[in-house]
Amino acid sequence: MNLSKSRQMSARAAKFLSAVSVGVLAAQSAYAQDAGPADTAAVETVADEIIVSGFRASLEGALNVKRGSITPVDAILAEDIADFPDLNLAESIQRIPGVAIDRDGGEGRTITVRGLNANFTRVRINGLETLSTTGGTDSSGGTNRGRGFDFNIFASELFQSIKVSKAPTPDQEEGSLGAIVDLQTARPISYGKFVLSLNAQGQYNSVAKKINPRFSGLISNVWGDDEFGALFSFAYTKRDIIEEGFSSVRWDNAGAFSNEAAFPGVANAFHPRIPRYGVLTSDQERIGLTLALEARPAEGTEINVDALYSKFSGSRREQFLEAISFSRAVASGKTATDIVALNIDPATNNIVAGTFNDVDVRIENRLDILETEFKQLSIGIKQQLSDTFRVSITGGVSESDFKNPIQTTIIADRIDVDGYSYDFTGNRNLPAINYGFDVTNPNNFLITELRDRPQGVTNTFDTVAWDADWDATDTVTISTGFSYKKFGYDSTEARRDRILPFGAIVAFPLTTATSSLVNFGQGLGQPSGVNTSFVVPDITSIAAATGLYTGAFPAIPFSGSIQAVGETDYAGYLQGQINTELAGMKFRAVGGVRYIETNTESTGVLSGRTVTVPNQYEDWLPSLAITLEPADGLILRASAQKVMARPTLNSLTPGGVLNAFSETLSFGNPQLLPFRAKAYDLGIDWYFSDEGLFSLGLFYKDIGAFVSRQTDEVRFGDLGLDPSLLNGSPSTVDTIFDVSRNVNGQGGNLKGFEVQLQTPFTFLPGILSNFGITTNYTYVKSEVNYGTVAVPLLADLTQLSRHSANGTLYYEDSKFSARGSVSYRSSYLQTVPGRNGADVEGKRSTFNVDAAVSYAITDKIKVSIEGINLTDQFDSQYVDSVGDRTSNYTHTGRTVTAGIRVNF
Repeated sequence: MNLSKSRQMSARAAKFLSAVSVGVLAAQSAYAQDAGPADTAAVETVADEIIVSGFRASLEGALNVKRGSITPVDAILAEDIADFPDLNLAESIQRIPGVAIDRDGGEGRTITVRGLNANFTRVRINGLETLSTTGGTDSSGGTNRGRGFDFNIFASELFQSIKVSKAPTPDQEEGSLGAIVDLQTARPISYGKFVLSLNAQGQYNSVAKKINPRFSGLISNVWGDDEFGALFSFAYTKRDIIEEGFSSVRWDNAGAFSNEAAFPGVANAFHPRIPRYGVLTSDQERIGLTLALEARPAEGTEINVDALYSKFSGSRREQFLEAISFSRAVASGKTATDIVALNIDPATNNIVAGTFNDVDVRIENRLDILETEFKQLSIGIKQQLSDTFRVSITGGVSESDFKNPIQTTIIADRIDVDGYSYDFTGNRNLPAINYGFDVTNPNNFLITELRDRPQGVTNTFDTVAWDADWDATDTVTISTGFSYKKFGYDSTEARRDRILPFGAIVAFPLTTATSSLVNFGQGLGQPSGVNTSFVVPDITSIAAATGLYTGAFPAIPFSGSIQAVGETDYAGYLQGQINTELAGMKFRAVGGVRYIETNTESTGVLSGRTVTVPNQYEDWLPSLAITLEPADGLILRASAQKVMARPTLNSLTPGGVLNAFSETLSFGNPQLLPFRAKAYDLGIDWYFSDEGLFSLGLFYKDIGAFVSRQTDEVRFGDLGLDPSLLNGSPSTVDTIFDVSRNVNGQGGNLKGFEVQLQTPFTFLPGILSNFGITTNYTYVKSEVNYGTVAVPLLADLTQLSRHSANGTLYYEDSKFSARGSVSYRSSYLQTVPGRNGADVEGKRSTFNVDAAVSYAITDKIKVSIEGINLTDQFDSQYVDSVGDRTSNYTHTGRTVTAGIRVNF
């Protein structure tokens, strides 16, 4: 990892933001002394009221949300009816200070908030916690079996607002160390009239070279004196994606080549495990529907019914040309490979170039059929019982059902190739590879292996909550409430993996009829001479010929992915809020305590037997937040909370291996306790105009424990396992076992700051007054021990980027709107410790550029064009902090979207 380059870019980003902030604020202050509001077409003057529309209106509305909150909160609002600022929810959320995103197939999938990954962030839709998961490429995490929320399941057009709360109050649901993200779909009474909006777009990608449709619409109406309203919206997107590039599937220590004794230093050097070029082709469809019913049948009564449905489906093919010998263990053939020539970089100990004989070359074709179906229904009732007393009841159910019914890989090999070579010396990310034979000729390969791994993940939530507010005085409000929440998680997987021969099926030749040709290299930048075409097996014909799906290859349950967690939570809170004055200054405070009882039942497969283990724990979460306004527009903030996040789902499994005779056990740990932390925030906000903000926020989290892997001597009866597992063995519940398990290990701390600037340039003359800027920068640092007390391994949290920055420069008048956005995220760790001898695995920094332009032909018709990932940012991953060895380097190209929106 090039740390010096990363730090230089981060320092430039910080300096740029500081310079812009000082310059803009100075100009703003100077102009305000002798000038009134600029004459801009982006605002309409009605009497003495200034009405802001479009993108500026959404920024101003979000600013009002932040200003009205006592705790640190940021928001994004739709700029028009069903018109979110970005085509993807995650892409929008990353504009918020402290938020960074991770992408899959060029589209935002998960978020990290203030350095805490998606497992530490809770997401609520229409006020109820929920969880949506899907599958992804192996390099992007594969199937989501955690608590992290996959945002790419939903079309952004279905939502009207996003709110990110970074310091929870007692009345907010527990479970987050990072943030609570609230997604709100549209409701009819907020429009107060009949509304019909239709949007049609076409998307073109520079690598896929296809035009895909994107449609959305909304119809809403109210009846009576806003007594009843109904709203329906829909969104449809089709997306063809091609991701192509190089991967090494990590690097490994040499130490096994047949003649390595003749090459000094090679035994301790590192080579790519499976050097390969590949093409990943995906077709996706995303369908979203919402229905909202609102009723105000009597004074003080509000009833809301919200339904949301989303289906995210498609197929993905992963096709690779690779050398497999380097990944093999000594016993399975690595010693058969001979070294002809080597080039070892002494600074990194990497074998950056080499020529080899007796190398096995492989082609593989993988097909995934993927589908996530998400459903949520929620009902809310609010009743004003008196001038000072209000109650509300909220309930709902949600389900995210991910299915991967086909995950088939067909593999063909050519054995003992001479003259194979790779060379990274000209490009550390894209090596020159010579295979030594014609890789486009199917007759050069034999079908040797078949795999199929159907799997799925289902998450469910059932929630009921009751809340009451009492205005004890004109300045004091007392709130209380209770909630019941039941969460279910179920993960399955089966495998029918077979190396041929299997039964009557032996390795057989690939032919023209059972293969196809793959091409890649569009804008990739690979060295000259690299094969950009290769043959791959045809999955359909070979699966039919071998009877892969017909019972000849029985599916065997894969116990490592067969897991379930049932979680029942009971919570109650007491909260007080004050809104008064101190020494002539506005003073607001909210504080109280939240109590939670969590009951879990974790299920897994332990040595072939399904076992379920219960657990229970309690938490008291006090919190206090205050704001003080010493001057109009100047707000000082401070808050302190205890927070908790429940253990990651796959770490809870009791599944593993038990040997009651040797008194050993290796499993997860269904008795894990939650992550617990003390969180502190300090901030200053200066609202120097209705649309202007400069803010600085400091944060610190003292996290009590992180999950780590540890081996201890433990009495069997203290593990929570059924004693009948010992039947037939000499062991008893009092026997001491050597147990390898997940434990609540040492904790760590996290600290950082956020700085944000937002303002229109209304203080500038003429057309310049139509411009504006919104920008932010976040710095986060942490130190966590991934090892033990005796042998510490200190590093940053995984998914934590120390530096992240976002900026948008926009122009808007009554007809024309344009904006350009940039987002930067410094490198971050993905796995600690790394595998195959690497100390860490991580992802290198990213810099994305997006742009959007729109023109209002009439008050009701608007045309637009948007560019996404205009710099064609590559997904660049590495292993080892010293070796900085490329493990994945792929791109998905630029995307341009053009369309028309009609509002009636």
